[in-house]
Amino acid sequence: MQDIFKNLNSIDDYKAALSILLKENEKLKAQYNNIPISTFTFEKKNNQIVLIQYNNEACKLCESDNDLRGKTVDEIFIELAEVNKNVKLSFEKKLSFFEQTSWHQKNGEILYFSVNYVFIMPKTVMLHIEDITERIKNQSKLKDSEARFRAIFESNLLSFALISKTGCIQAFNHKAEENIKLIFNKNLKIGTSIYAIFDQKNAENFIDLYKKSLIGEIIFAEKEIENFSGNKIWLELNFSPTFLNNEVNAVVLNILDITKHKMAEQKSKEALEKENEFGKLKSNFISIVSHEFRTPLAGIYSNTQLIEKYSARWDKEKKKLVFQRIFNAIQYLNQMLDGVSLLGRDYSGKFTFNSQPFELEAFCIQIIDEIHISIGKAVRINFTYTSAFSTIITDKVLLRHIISNLLSNAVKYSPQTKTVDFDVVCTSQKMVKMKVTDYGIGISKNDLKHIFEPFHRGENVESIQGTGLGMSIVKRCVNLLGGKIEINSELYKGTSIEIEFAFQ
Repeated sequence: MQDIFKNLNSIDDYKAALSILLKENEKLKAQYNNIPISTFTFEKKNNQIVLIQYNNEACKLCESDNDLRGKTVDEIFIELAEVNKNVKLSFEKKLSFFEQTSWHQKNGEILYFSVNYVFIMPKTVMLHIEDITERIKNQSKLKDSEARFRAIFESNLLSFALISKTGCIQAFNHKAEENIKLIFNKNLKIGTSIYAIFDQKNAENFIDLYKKSLIGEIIFAEKEIENFSGNKIWLELNFSPTFLNNEVNAVVLNILDITKHKMAEQKSKEALEKENEFGKLKSNFISIVSHEFRTPLAGIYSNTQLIEKYSARWDKEKKKLVFQRIFNAIQYLNQMLDGVSLLGRDYSGKFTFNSQPFELEAFCIQIIDEIHISIGKAVRINFTYTSAFSTIITDKVLLRHIISNLLSNAVKYSPQTKTVDFDVVCTSQKMVKMKVTDYGIGISKNDLKHIFEPFHRGENVESIQGTGLGMSIVKRCVNLLGGKIEINSELYKGTSIEIEFAFQ
């Protein structure tokens, strides 16, 4: 103001300056009146705090069209008692300060206000009151929404972790914390680097996928990893980038342990494969019945007819020969049925392991004698037995299937002039080692690949009767004993089969 009047030289200059001043005053009044916040100016006069100036928003707040100037603070802020008290406090302490307060209306609604008290020397207080009801309500809604989101986030069965572009954990839920502890034995904390969590051996499964997601890719993968205790587990991983201004600003990592699901899936797959294989077995069995059963049944039928017609004329040796043919045919049928029955029980999971004590040497000799009688060939079996144990404990039924099939095959596929070697050793470590060696037609390399498949027969055995079940049965019985089998063969020079398993 001094700047306007200090260089006045005439009445005209004075009038011009006064005009400028009045215009500025009107402009300030307009600005003051149009401030979107209720503004009051109080002054202390004769120990009374009276209102000397206020704007349009202040009128609305006080819900009055009358002139409020000259009224005391007690007359203006009747409802807002907290404001009344603090205006007086600002005068008394000569302080400027800020507060938030609320006003309960008669209709039950609550209004919220932000109040700023400004003390102006020597005896003025300017008061700014802003209605922040909508802001408070929005903040409340935001907090409720955040609380609901946090509840969903924390209670989710999926684990979520938010990873920054620099690889630091920005947020995570309880499930993520639990998974990281169980899988990596690491504690998850805000600010922790994923490079410290996902060790080197798992870098390919995590770090590499995270880096791909940083360029905007959504990554989904199933990975088998080794956890901190060395156990193999399956994880479902999902890396989803989040965007800000069309640029990746973070990555959401979701980890789900699907080990049980994978195990169930594998069991289901194995069961399906077993069912398919069992179906094939049944199909092949029908084919075998129509083909392989025909020969022994025809032999039984023809020989019984011969007995019916000519037995009265035959001598003792002739009768014995015919009965032996019938017995051999029946034995062959029994072997086929036993084999198919065993495979069926194995495929259906109904085969059980039953241990019992017995003398292995006498058991082997009994089987050898049965084979000599049933096959009726001149091929002899050379048997050697070495053991420090008089008895062993294992599954006698499984072992009978193994020995009888191996020896039957060895005799069947050997010339009349050759022998079969059968060596059995029981070691001090309670291991049975068996070796069956023949010098017959042998097995081709191509047939060796399929030797344990049910109903598979070698290319060079077409003229020899058989079902192709023997080695499949042997393999399954060895597996049930927890043993191992090894076959070495050369065409037209012979075959050597070694079996090893533990006993009690």
